[in-house]
This record gives sequence, C-alpha cells and structure tokens, in this order.
Amino acid sequence: MRNLEDKTIALGQQVYIEQILACFGLSDACPNVTSMELGVDYHSDSPGVLPILLTPAEKTTYHKMIGLLMYCATMTHPDIAFAVSTLFQFLKAPQSTHMKAVK
Repeated sequence: MRNLEDKTIALGQQVYIEQILACFGLSDACPNVTSMELGVDYHSDSPGVLPILLTPAEKTTYHKMIGLLMYCATMTHPDIAFAVSTLFQFLKAPQSTHMKAVK
C-alpha cells in the first residue's frame, strides 16, 4: 500500500497467509504469540521429538508448508524466519513433531 502524503510504502501478505491457512485446513487455528515453542530441540535424537516419520503424502505437505512459509518469511514476515529455517533443516526426514511445529 502506498501513501503519497506520508511518502511511505507498506507491504502485507494478509490474503496470502489466509490462503495458506485455508489450503491446509488451518483457518480456525489459534494464533501463537511466538512462532516457535521456546527451548525445544527438534533434532531427531532429542527426547522431545516423537520417532514417528511422516508418510510420503504428509512429507509432501510438510515440504509445501515450509516452502510457502519461507516465501512469507523472506518477503514480509522476518519474525517467523528463525522458526521456518529451523524446521527447514528436517525436510529430508520430517517427523510428526516437526509437522506439529509447522502447524
């Protein structure tokens, strides 16, 4: 949005984010204050990570979610960049805990 009076330009992705939520059936999800649970180690050998690998279909969904969120983080939401880049590390073998964190 451009404001000629104030000589400013504002970027927003409200509609894009709403489309992402709708695409994955998360339109009714409750927003969090932080983009990632604090103090959680998401590495597969961590005791807090369930050893349940995602199915191929769930893995594809995980990849799509990370990709869409990465674009969002790069363009207008640097506040989620750390969380998305952390979960990006597990694209090869995501587990159910990683999917829960993305959602």
